[in-house]
Amino acid sequence: MLKSVRVVSANSNPKNETLALGYSDTLPLYIRDIGGLNPPKATINTTESIFKDGSYYNSAKNSDRNIVIELGYRQVPGYTNLEAIRNKIYQNFPIGRDIRLEFITDYLPNPVFIDGYVETNEVSVFTKEPIHIISIICPNPNFYENSYTVVNTAADGINLTPYIGTAPSPFIFQKTFEKETGQFAVGVGGLNTIKLKYLPAGSVLRIDTEPTKRKIVFVKDNVESPAYTHVNGGTMSLTISASNAYFGVWSGHNSTSGFEIKFKKAYVGL
Repeated sequence: MLKSVRVVSANSNPKNETLALGYSDTLPLYIRDIGGLNPPKATINTTESIFKDGSYYNSAKNSDRNIVIELGYRQVPGYTNLEAIRNKIYQNFPIGRDIRLEFITDYLPNPVFIDGYVETNEVSVFTKEPIHIISIICPNPNFYENSYTVVNTAADGINLTPYIGTAPSPFIFQKTFEKETGQFAVGVGGLNTIKLKYLPAGSVLRIDTEPTKRKIVFVKDNVESPAYTHVNGGTMSLTISASNAYFGVWSGHNSTSGFEIKFKKAYVGL
């Protein structure tokens, strides 16, 4: 069961204020209903066939998530008036701006969040108890835990099961090379890999596969420098999932074992 929602408007609210929302109608501002938390609709790409019935499957992807929140608010003794509450809603759900919604449930171990943009913010003013309906478009439809799961191993591979997330999760990989290494690969499930070459002794390699941040860099004194000239093939679209949770490295001459990987568990719906 969903217990509460917290609204964070960090980028559009200079005071970095938050708004906590609950379900109790004894509050001056409360959630009447919320939709769009189920897995989003998939977009299926097909090609019509002139030789057989139906069509050929090409690809599929999840659509944007559309979360619609219906808020109720009313005058409660000891609280500010309705106009002040309405202005607080406008402030925390600014049209066209980015916001973050954090959800607390009684079945997930940790709070989860999703980022989106406010599409509409409408109010019915001619009702006994005004109702606010807010539509939020989330280009990345998955929910993520707030904190990273961090795993360190001294081996060349680790099985990250049970991965309790229901959606694939990108990751951040980091490894220190004590000796110069000619060939090196990072992979999930033994099939999908990122291949590198000629990694110098003492270098710290970091790989981030989050779609909006994808990068391969060397890190020194917390300063990153590009390492793309050392890439020797593979794909940056690597993720960890319940069905693909073995993470490993494969190295050539001189490489020592051990690495760190961290990721946020992802969920396709609540």
